Amino acid sequence: MPVLIAVGTTDEIAGSADALGKSIPGSQVLNIPNRDHMRAVGDKVYRWACWIFSHGESETRSGSPENFRLMGAWSSCNKNALDR
Repeated sequence: MPVLIAVGTTDEIAGSADALGKSIPGSQVLNIPNRDHMRAVGDKVYRWACWIFSHGESETRSGSPENFRLMGAWSSCNKNALDR
């Protein structure tokens, strides 16, 4: 079953997304830049990742994490929007 683990990089409640990801084989880890526990879910990066993941564009479907790398590039290009 596909699993997406999304945690804000400033989240002090959820713990390490990477550590959890290592314990769930085949899971995808998304670190949401500059977001805490409360603001991560409303973030554009989170919503974009959920769309990609739910449409089968993630590593679990394509065999490559390329789309998640592209999503990271997308978030970098929209840094001003992410800081709002």
